[in-house]
Amino acid sequence: MSPGGSRFLFLTRVEPHRRIEASCTRVVFWLVLMMMWVGTPAQVDAKDDVVILKNGDRITGKIRSMESDELEIATQHSGTIKIGWGEIQHIQPAEPLSVTVHRDVEIPEEAGERDGDHVIVKELSADGPLPMEYVKSIGVTAPYQRGNFNLGGNHASGNSNTSALNVSATYILRQQWHRVQMSGKFNRGEANGELAAENGSLSASYDYLLSRRFFISGQILEETDKFQLLTLRSTTTLAPGYYFYDRADRTLSIGVGPSLVYQKFRPEPSTVVPSASWFVHWYRDLPGGRVNLFHDHKGYRDLDDHGALRIDAQQGIRVNIYGDLSFNFEYDIRFNSNPVQGKKEVDSSIIFGLSYGFER
Repeated sequence: MSPGGSRFLFLTRVEPHRRIEASCTRVVFWLVLMMMWVGTPAQVDAKDDVVILKNGDRITGKIRSMESDELEIATQHSGTIKIGWGEIQHIQPAEPLSVTVHRDVEIPEEAGERDGDHVIVKELSADGPLPMEYVKSIGVTAPYQRGNFNLGGNHASGNSNTSALNVSATYILRQQWHRVQMSGKFNRGEANGELAAENGSLSASYDYLLSRRFFISGQILEETDKFQLLTLRSTTTLAPGYYFYDRADRTLSIGVGPSLVYQKFRPEPSTVVPSASWFVHWYRDLPGGRVNLFHDHKGYRDLDDHGALRIDAQQGIRVNIYGDLSFNFEYDIRFNSNPVQGKKEVDSSIIFGLSYGFER
């Protein structure tokens, strides 16, 4: 046999053994990898988001959302927990996050991919390209809603017969750059069979945030007061405003601007006058969420010969009793420096009652 033929026979006989050897090597390699994987405990799931706090603590889980300066994350060991946004140093998400930033900040080019009003980021850090104080919310699509319905009254008999009924309701809607607030109130009182008070009001406002703090507010207030001979007072306001803070558990905003006031007193003819107006809106949930303090204040100074000053303020406290029910104590005051003849400048009422509230 020629040398070339011998070489061919040798190759054909040895090649199967080399294939078997290579296959065995691969099997052993994968077995070793599997043993190493089984023998080594996993510290962090590859799908977990990692949150590192400024004190060095490390929290892993699934980020649900961030709103009102609180990050909500679902963990395997402690369930869903909330972390103050100011306590966080770094966030390493398993998948890119859709982040909404405050309107008055300039987003660096290297921060992430823009998606409308959102930024898609791969990580967040206190010293990163997108500073954490720029972030307004994460993964928030549903609006925040809050409201309550209040019912109060009293009745007394004997030397004097008095009765009173007070009904009011408020509703607040917040979503990104938009704020809507509506409220209504009705009061009626009798003393010794004669009408002592009967008044009501409806109000609505819409705030559009121009930046993190500044907003433009459009408001309308409708009032009627049978005892004061007021058939209708309609006040329309357009005013710039400022948020000192705006969170789920507390808010404080103020504003000042021009108004237009329509008034109709019986039996006088109706009038329309310009007015300068201001407003204050504040509420605060005390720690634990069972006690809520509130104050709403609207003021108007008519810009005509009379220069009437009007102030309408409601303030009080709600204490949770059970579930969504609370005890409501409220003190309302209405001041008019130029009342109709024979009427007083100040009307005030103290209201005790029950309040049904919701928040979501």
